[in-house]
Amino acid sequence: MKQIKMPRLNPLQSFIVDRHESRPLMAASTVLWPRQLFNSFMKLTAAEPLPWLRKRAAFTLSFDCDFVKDVEAFPAVLELLKRYEITASFAIVGVWVERFPDLHKALVDGGHEIVNHTYSHPDNEEINPGRKFRLISLDEKREEIVRAHEIIDRVLGVECRGCRIPHFKDLFTPEIYGIISELGYCFDSSTLMTGVRSGGRPFPVEGYDGIWEIPLTTCPKHPLTVLDTWHSLHAEHLFYRLSHSTPQQFCNLFDEVILAALRYGGYVNVYLDPWDVPTLTGIEDVLARIRERRDELEQVVYGELVDRLNACAGDGTPCAE
Repeated sequence: MKQIKMPRLNPLQSFIVDRHESRPLMAASTVLWPRQLFNSFMKLTAAEPLPWLRKRAAFTLSFDCDFVKDVEAFPAVLELLKRYEITASFAIVGVWVERFPDLHKALVDGGHEIVNHTYSHPDNEEINPGRKFRLISLDEKREEIVRAHEIIDRVLGVECRGCRIPHFKDLFTPEIYGIISELGYCFDSSTLMTGVRSGGRPFPVEGYDGIWEIPLTTCPKHPLTVLDTWHSLHAEHLFYRLSHSTPQQFCNLFDEVILAALRYGGYVNVYLDPWDVPTLTGIEDVLARIRERRDELEQVVYGELVDRLNACAGDGTPCAE
């Protein structure tokens, strides 16, 4: 695979990336210059022409399906996606696939992408409390990923092409790349835009030919935190509650990141929790505006994105279907 040119970070951006897990830095970036920092990383994402884009901008919409209430929300989510003609990526958990096979089969029948989200989602209070993915052994990590892969294949007839780590940023470990390489995967999406040196653009993982990391877009008001419904609506820390606490405020931020992609000509990677979707006042307005912008904004799932990246990188060979 040919080398992909990476954007050049300025000193502040490098400082942010190298100290991305610093809580004081998270607070300072929120209080002092959140949108300036967010937009500076969005500009990095589009700093060079992106030949894999077919329109001015692109976005991926994904869902993390961690709890029973997430699975129970599938019918409402699927109906909404169908209405607005969006194909999404669903990061699913093996335990719930075993317990609710029909609800998960509906995702496949709807044409949506399936992503491996481990077997028991370590540190999930419903099925695996207190067992943090970063801290379990390599063999335990491998078992979580491989077991979920096998169950998804057996129950749903889908061979996953990629993975997302539970809680990504806080529990992410580079060990995951060796595990998913053994499975023939071609992508992971467990990092954040402001925590990697590519900005928000996908990048090839060094030392693992054929694997791409696809960073998630961060919040314009909390640029070191992922944009998701949990931190917008449910986190109790005053750090978040003072900035946004209503469904409409979250939808405004969702709209803002889409507009940033269009403004700079780049890519955004947004995820939601399914159980929040039916309560999101304003979500249909956002999706309607996305649909209206189809002439300049495309929607792409991870697997298709990776196929384009591989072709543009020069090997021209998509990873296994």
